[in-house]
Amino acid sequence: SSGINAEYGGSLAMATKLECVEDGASILVVASHLKGGPKTDQTRLEACQDLAAFVEEHSSPNDMVILGVDVCEEPGEPGYNKLTNNLRDAYKFALDGKNPSFTTWRVRPMGEEKYINDCILYSDRHVRVLQALDVPSEKLIGQSRLPSNLCGSDHVPLVADFQRILTET
Repeated sequence: SSGINAEYGGSLAMATKLECVEDGASILVVASHLKGGPKTDQTRLEACQDLAAFVEEHSSPNDMVILGVDVCEEPGEPGYNKLTNNLRDAYKFALDGKNPSFTTWRVRPMGEEKYINDCILYSDRHVRVLQALDVPSEKLIGQSRLPSNLCGSDHVPLVADFQRILTET
């Protein structure tokens, strides 16, 4: 395995590339958090373009790729769309084309904020999604929202089970 760190558009990506000792198959696993806020829309789009290029640069067409990212924007917005040009959203697949109801839900001085900012993206040529962990219910989250005793962050953890697709050589 090898570790890779990169800064792009003021954001950071951490990655590791693992290789199977039995057959040499590689998987690139990347985690990133983009800048949020309405004043960062262009910066975030550029960061998504850089992140997509980073993934392409550090993977080959035969590699499995999994990217966990806080995009700081909702599905359908420009940065998310850029990242999903070549990668698929694991939650959207596991939920039959739907998105989770939220990935962050907090109370700020200006009011309550409930968004789908986080995603797990993957290369569907070499991996398939088996299942994804449901986000907690509104009742479980509670009236004070996040963070809470249930979850120490204002984002819920996203978890997906993947299976490698074996191909004939």
